[in-house]
Amino acid sequence: MSAQNGKTLLVTDEEEMIVTFTLSQLEQKLINSPIMRVHRSYLINKERICEIEPWFNSTYLLCMNNGEKVPLSRNYTKEIKQLFGF
Repeated sequence: MSAQNGKTLLVTDEEEMIVTFTLSQLEQKLINSPIMRVHRSYLINKERICEIEPWFNSTYLLCMNNGEKVPLSRNYTKEIKQLFGF
């Protein structure tokens, strides 16, 4: 899920759709799921991460199973490092 230009794009294995919920609203609704915030503009399914690449200024790119690369901001790096044990 990503937010760009005031719209929230929801991407699943089957389709992409624009929804009226904000990322914050979706994050609250999905609190007990594998969905997590990794950037102010992105929520991801942590079970779909296949690789973590160093990027710049202590940030990373999360490579997802569908080939998309999602930026991981410094604010969320600690949580991802704990999740993957590095």
